[in-house]
Amino acid sequence: MRILRYLRCAGLFVCNPSEVVILGSRGDYFGQPLTLLKPAMGKRLVVFDGLLSLYETLVVDRNYYPRDSCISKVLHMLDRAAFQFSDVVISDSDAHARYYSKEFDVPISKIRTLYIGTDDSVFYPREKGSGSPNLIVGFWGGFIPLQGIETIVEAARLLSSEKGVEFRLHGQGQTLEMIRSLCKKMEVSNLHVVDRWRPYESLPDLIREFDVCLGIFGQGSKAQNVIPNKVYEALAMKKPVITADTCAARELLTNGKDSLLSVPGDAASLAECILDIKNSPNLRERIAVGGYDLFKSRLSPLETGRTLVSILNEFAK
Repeated sequence: MRILRYLRCAGLFVCNPSEVVILGSRGDYFGQPLTLLKPAMGKRLVVFDGLLSLYETLVVDRNYYPRDSCISKVLHMLDRAAFQFSDVVISDSDAHARYYSKEFDVPISKIRTLYIGTDDSVFYPREKGSGSPNLIVGFWGGFIPLQGIETIVEAARLLSSEKGVEFRLHGQGQTLEMIRSLCKKMEVSNLHVVDRWRPYESLPDLIREFDVCLGIFGQGSKAQNVIPNKVYEALAMKKPVITADTCAARELLTNGKDSLLSVPGDAASLAECILDIKNSPNLRERIAVGGYDLFKSRLSPLETGRTLVSILNEFAK
């Protein structure tokens, strides 16, 4: 079925009369192979959405294949071709743009950053329900290495004697069993893992019950380059956010103004941030409001759309 899907997309790609073609790379669909058809496109502007590099994701971050394996080399070749054949590459951060330029030998002059934001018709401020009186520290995601969930577990252990702090982790994925084992080994009693996916449209019902939302805390190279969806979703819902102090995060977020930034991989730093929020309602409110203002001014669909149009106009001249 996937092969047929690619063949249909290839036909649309070649025959479509549009002046601009945008190829995505996310979920279970990767636009990299279709960029190989660029020579048949004539003068049409081909834009590659480089949100997801096959090589960086499957080899560098998730370690599914050894770096010297044939599969890794093929993935690297597909990424390199996608970046080089495209007229414009969209990156999700300046840090990622620099990585792409160096790793795949792409001129930085044809890469533009577009912060992905989120859908504000789905994610918007909502009243918290009548749930636990505890400070609920929430995480949701795909349990992949860059998220550094083991740092969250260790922070929960450090705060195990702190009354009124409860951690909730929602999701499934590669590191789930490792996280379960770590929780058991550390005998963490203030953390609960909910092993199931939440449909996209129901995520706000989950997030609304959190008092603090967590981003990512990994120490790998990809963790330095990305701002995860969950951060944008929390900002859009006017929730206080804590995430790692990375190159990408510093492009957009300001510690103490619209978020709290902790040292990557440092559980003590994360635990300190959580305590700061617990002990200072004013801080909690300030970063929640600051984060929401940041979302409205720079990250809403309207603003990201304007930025994309500006990029397309720049290269279409």
